[in-house]
Amino acid sequence: MELREKLKITASDAHHIHLFKEGTFWKAYEGSAYLFIKFVRAYKPIKKTVKCVKSSVVSMGFPGHVLDSILEDVHLISQTDDYCVVSCTEDTYSENDFLLWKDTIEEQPLMVGKQIQKSAPVVEEKTSHAELIERIRNFRIESNTPLGCMLFLMEIQKDLNGTV
Repeated sequence: MELREKLKITASDAHHIHLFKEGTFWKAYEGSAYLFIKFVRAYKPIKKTVKCVKSSVVSMGFPGHVLDSILEDVHLISQTDDYCVVSCTEDTYSENDFLLWKDTIEEQPLMVGKQIQKSAPVVEEKTSHAELIERIRNFRIESNTPLGCMLFLMEIQKDLNGTV
């Protein structure tokens, strides 16, 4: 399911929390993220500008193994392998409250690193160990989410092994 579809589902239902499985994580977007953080668990939200929707999008996520403990705190409405709808006791919000909350979240800078365009040929390239060490030293693990840390580590591994 594309992000545009996920945002459409989330926007059409302000009374439930919609969770989407992405890799090993479950993620909520926009209003669902707001409800989740406000009424279920206080996870750190992330706000990024997304080109395909031409706006900033707020999301939050958690590892898949945590879902069972979260389901103890909410009412499960429906669940598939990659999609889950839940309801909590106070599962409603006003658009104004959501927008005020969204404005308080600092937008994440674009990911620093090598970006390969889809039309560009893949070239094997290795990064020097000194550059990798410097990137690791400069990475602030305390200000990143688990997903951000995982993506950073995957980028380091890719640079160590070269792109395939």
